[in-house]
Amino acid sequence: MKIGLVSNNNEKIISAVNTLEKELKSMQGIKSLSNSLKFGVDEIKLKVNAYGEQLGLDEATIGSFLSNMYLSKKKAVSFDETDMLDIKIESVNKDDYENFKTMEVPLDNGTFVTLNQVVDFKIIKSFEQLVKDSAERNFYVFANVNPDILTANEVLKKLEPTLQKIRESGVKLIFKGEAEKQKSLMNDLILASGLTVILIMLAMLYLFNSFRETFILMSVIPFSLLGVLIGHKIMGINLSMPSLIGALGLAGVVINDGIIMMTYLKKSETLHDVFNRATKRFRPIMLTTITTLMGMASLIFFPTGQAVIFQPIAIGLGFGLLWGTILNLLYLPVIYSISHRLKKE
Repeated sequence: MKIGLVSNNNEKIISAVNTLEKELKSMQGIKSLSNSLKFGVDEIKLKVNAYGEQLGLDEATIGSFLSNMYLSKKKAVSFDETDMLDIKIESVNKDDYENFKTMEVPLDNGTFVTLNQVVDFKIIKSFEQLVKDSAERNFYVFANVNPDILTANEVLKKLEPTLQKIRESGVKLIFKGEAEKQKSLMNDLILASGLTVILIMLAMLYLFNSFRETFILMSVIPFSLLGVLIGHKIMGINLSMPSLIGALGLAGVVINDGIIMMTYLKKSETLHDVFNRATKRFRPIMLTTITTLMGMASLIFFPTGQAVIFQPIAIGLGFGLLWGTILNLLYLPVIYSISHRLKKE
């Protein structure tokens, strides 16, 4: 998980980063935590006070005086036997803060006043390195989560009150890492799901030439998603983007068994015919389901190495297919009988 913070105010950034880290440390499931703040030498900001303004001083005058006193100056060039040398001069007290505060500043009337009498000092944290993204200064908080305990989305939900306070303070938030990828994948998944449903519906309309039978068959798809949820609950795994990809693939697999059942039910004229024809489809539908589950069993129950990332897909397909089989064997004949108002004789 990667949370970006954007602001030109260093103090707000430091405060926001510390607040986020404090909240994240209090959550169970956070494996590691870091940030991109790299502090450099402290900066001293000077502002002419009311007394200094009465004496005719301003920031430009003070800045010009201090630069002449503290910046290295090239005064001459000399040569030795091998090289050309630059001769520079600089103050020996340039790193003495107490001497800096009591430095005497000349006035227009020829008198002097100490620096701490005419300016206010403010020491702020400065950064050794700045990262810019889209022409904005970005600072990041990084966190690795244990997916068996907590997901990135759950972390963001728990952080929402804190994130809202940070927004109100004037800091812009950018969510990257897993949250950014999931948002992009979710948009693609919604588009793919819509296209999948439309294509399946067109294929069913062509096959059965009936809107009623098409919608009866397609009604199995949303109900089969219950199997995906049950499977993840049994396996103790949180729903994730691979889970949704598995659920999308489940739609086509469940429909295949439904087609086998519906092609036989179409010839039924009574409830007795529905019962007889449905029982004849029990064996091929169960064989299809069992062979598919046997093929995915090792990935569902015994994933190893990099195969772990595919386990949610297999769980979605396997348990969804198992529940979809029950729907095709029981739910589909019942709905068909009700929609066609079939009687016993």
